[in-house]
Amino acid sequence: MTQVYPLVKQVNSELLALESIFLNADIKYVWHIGETIPSGTKKLTKAPEGISKIETDDGNAVVSYLVNNNKKYIAIVNSNPNGGMNLDVQFEEGVKAEKYDQNAKVSEYTPGVIRLAAGNIVIYSWI
Repeated sequence: MTQVYPLVKQVNSELLALESIFLNADIKYVWHIGETIPSGTKKLTKAPEGISKIETDDGNAVVSYLVNNNKKYIAIVNSNPNGGMNLDVQFEEGVKAEKYDQNAKVSEYTPGVIRLAAGNIVIYSWI
């Protein structure tokens, strides 16, 4: 067993946990946010309907907007493999949202800045 194997095993289990969100989903857009936007990619200039703000103050992230079974999802991945970042996602008033972690653990959305670890993902859903 190599040193990489446990990491690959962990990532594989996280992907399997999120399968119900991503499998057969319709990916609408993929954007980047932060100070450095990779060449040839699109910067997020306006959040999808239902979201009033997606911001990070100290890092870069990939933001994917997808729809699956009439449910909307925004998946945000910290694109820095070496450091965490602060992330602020705000929904418009009246929108009921849920938050998923990398293990598909669901919790009710609460406004406020979260700390997203290096390379980690957070997913929000709303109808």
